[in-house]
Amino acid sequence: ASYEDQMSPVEPVTLANGLAYVTKEAEEIDRLTYLQERQPTNYFLNHFFERPEDIHDYSMNNISRYYTEGRQLTINMETFEVSLLQENAEVEDATLNQQIEVTSAAMAEILADQTSWLYVESRGEEHKMVTYRKYINSLPVFGNNYVSKTQFVMAGNTIQNIYMSALAIQTQVTDLSESYTVMSGVDALDLLNHAGYSNEDISELILGYRWVQNPETSRLVELVPSWHVQIGN
Repeated sequence: ASYEDQMSPVEPVTLANGLAYVTKEAEEIDRLTYLQERQPTNYFLNHFFERPEDIHDYSMNNISRYYTEGRQLTINMETFEVSLLQENAEVEDATLNQQIEVTSAAMAEILADQTSWLYVESRGEEHKMVTYRKYINSLPVFGNNYVSKTQFVMAGNTIQNIYMSALAIQTQVTDLSESYTVMSGVDALDLLNHAGYSNEDISELILGYRWVQNPETSRLVELVPSWHVQIGN
């Protein structure tokens, strides 16, 4: 298809965060299926702890917890959400660009598929929370338990906390892809307005993929095209 054929007519609308452009026509976007992979616990232990022999294991039930002095790694073995908390003795002031440089380097070290993740935002005083999101076919992916986003809490130019997932998708099962019709952005906004949300209530209205676990097997994840809405903050 030509570049012009791939373009869709849009309509400007004013949302809470300013001007946005939403599509005026429904779109056909492939619903995608990927193999789901999980990084083993030892991967994170070896990556985050310099001396594995010093690790204290305080795991209970479905929560794996590992400590050394000044550092704690927690993995929820039901959701596979991973969190790293660490103390920083010295904190140097840093610009947002410096924080992005530090966190981008960490992403490259931690995530095998890091090239498909993009910096999306920073929030909090002095940009303390830096967020990256997974993108596929130029569309953002949304899901629960950090499966599609990684967040860093920064203390100056030093990483203080990391929130991420042990789950990853890299290999597409192409023969399970199927075309999927997504309503126009204009219609999605109209539905929200009729549900009682004015444009002033809506911070963002974004077309992306929704990460859905295949109901028949934990080995597969479906990415379903859909509209994603942020109300307020």
